[in-house]
Amino acid sequence: MKAKQEPAIKCVIIDMTAVTAIDTSGIDTICELRRILGEKRSLKLVLANPVGNVMEKLFKSNALEAFGLDGLYLTVSVKLWTIFHLLGSLKSPLAEP
Repeated sequence: MKAKQEPAIKCVIIDMTAVTAIDTSGIDTICELRRILGEKRSLKLVLANPVGNVMEKLFKSNALEAFGLDGLYLTVSVKLWTIFHLLGSLKSPLAEP
């Protein structure tokens, strides 16, 4: 009997640095993607570095509530540091050589 292996991927990070505008369709798509990844694949969707107008629209639409406190990071590197800190045993690629 084979042991069930956990998927290697546990988190999908969307770097939103280059996203300068978003409409309700885009917000709905991100929320739907988060729901599908969570339900069907047991993956966590995280937004990193939403800037200015995008952050404001995400906040006003209440989409940020769906992502929770650990679903939004100001930079990709902060999210990566958090992941490696939580896993503990792995060496962070952001650490000094």
